[in-house]
Amino acid sequence: MVSAQEVLEIIPKFTGGLSFVFSLSTASYIIFFSEDAKRGFYNRLVVGMCFADMLSSLACFFSTWPMPTDSDAIFAAGNETTCRVQGFFTQYGIASQLYVASIGAFYLLAIKYGWKERHFTKWGPLFHLIPVGFGLGSSITVTALDIIGPANLWCWIAPQEDRPELDVNPYRMALFYAPLWAAMVFVGVNLIFVFLYVHRVTKVAEGHVTKWMPEETAKVISQAAEVNNGKDEIYCGQDISTDSSSREDTEIHQPLEDSARTSPSEDAENGEVGLSSIVRNKQEEQIKMYARRRRQIAYQCLRFALAFYITWTPLSCVRILQLFERPVPHGLLVMSAVMTPLQGLPNLLAFLYPMMRKKWRRRNRAQKDNQKNGKEAMEESTPKAKATSQPPPICYKKIRGIHGSSAWGISMGHQHTHDFQLSSDSDEQNDIYTRPELYFMRKK
Repeated sequence: MVSAQEVLEIIPKFTGGLSFVFSLSTASYIIFFSEDAKRGFYNRLVVGMCFADMLSSLACFFSTWPMPTDSDAIFAAGNETTCRVQGFFTQYGIASQLYVASIGAFYLLAIKYGWKERHFTKWGPLFHLIPVGFGLGSSITVTALDIIGPANLWCWIAPQEDRPELDVNPYRMALFYAPLWAAMVFVGVNLIFVFLYVHRVTKVAEGHVTKWMPEETAKVISQAAEVNNGKDEIYCGQDISTDSSSREDTEIHQPLEDSARTSPSEDAENGEVGLSSIVRNKQEEQIKMYARRRRQIAYQCLRFALAFYITWTPLSCVRILQLFERPVPHGLLVMSAVMTPLQGLPNLLAFLYPMMRKKWRRRNRAQKDNQKNGKEAMEESTPKAKATSQPPPICYKKIRGIHGSSAWGISMGHQHTHDFQLSSDSDEQNDIYTRPELYFMRKK
């Protein structure tokens, strides 16, 4: 019978392998199949996160295999070198969590502060330097300090048999759990700021009144919305404004600002009655579009945050219970063994959701259009069928023949009225209708 410890050691072999495949699929889609997506800064962050996920998931996939054979671990088939290599990449997995924090900062700066692509290009190295730098630095540190060893499910920072006095808990806290929890708090605070801003903009858009906002705020939102119109870059189904210089923004929106400050009386004096209302309506439309796009992007940010919390909350709970020397439930250990290596799946779902939703809506719209067109075609064909099944109606044309021609041998002035039965579909150019005298001659 399989023991509980064996179950915990077998689970990462499946979840780690699946996570590696899912992270590889996400990165491959962006690099090889998404022409619009791979040029965006956001997608470069996602690719960096996926590569960190792949390395840590692959390390979790091997589970206890790289551990030395003389250890007490089940299925151990390695040595000290293989254990150090696994511990190096396990520690590098912290870069994936820091990449999630970088993505959260990206959403906050793009949505609330209106950063353009040029801003992210300028400061982009910092978004990659912190995750990669800390991941590599901490991995090199634990390897140099020689504190890697068998740690339950895989090789990581563990107590050393030749140095029993060494306490490794401070290293675990400083190099992994503290950055992890800091990233969780940072992502949560970003979400709060993002949704507060989106709620305020949505409230203004739904009220159709820009006066609820300060003049400067409404002006900035209107400018951003107009600049974004037709100049958006798609980030996995979400719209984020691309680069545009501040001088162009000023040139575009200077007429809008001047018109917005014009009062109705001034418009009447200038012969431009209604110009302010037109500009105001335009601003309201821009604000509604701006709010709708920001709301969609905020939900995408929320999806990535939920994937992050779902993955690392069980392991964090285990560590907190261990710090307070509380017993850890076996179910919580199983959940940690499942979710921690499986970080690639929630990230893939969060990444693909906007595109799948767009394709699903497009498919439903096409089906509805086909049904509507088919119904209209049936309605158009039904009257024609009824018309062809019934005999054509009969109409009567009165043709007055003037019998005065000497060729007919009838006295002048004698008139007869002849009724001819004609079909409704008879040709109007028929001689019976247009030249009745020829018909009379033939009858004669």
